[in-house]
Amino acid sequence: MGCLTAERRRDLEEELEKKETLLAKLYEAYENFDNVEHYKFQTAEAMQQTKYRDIKEVQDMIDRLVAQIKRIKRQLNGTGLNNIVLRRY
Repeated sequence: MGCLTAERRRDLEEELEKKETLLAKLYEAYENFDNVEHYKFQTAEAMQQTKYRDIKEVQDMIDRLVAQIKRIKRQLNGTGLNNIVLRRY
């Protein structure tokens, strides 16, 4: 993995900041989870509609975002994916 240019480092730091903000919002949504994704109420002899969401969806989003944040941090620290080719003779 080569050296990061100043521009690439700045882009990664901005992306990291956005993802950390989004992660905080997802944790807040997870803590305040009520299963309701969408609710609609209409008058004139009534109509009611509720769409529910599974908490597993929120947890999956959190897990994916945490993995992305860890990857960006490894890139910024220069400890990203290392590839070693070993040949035996």
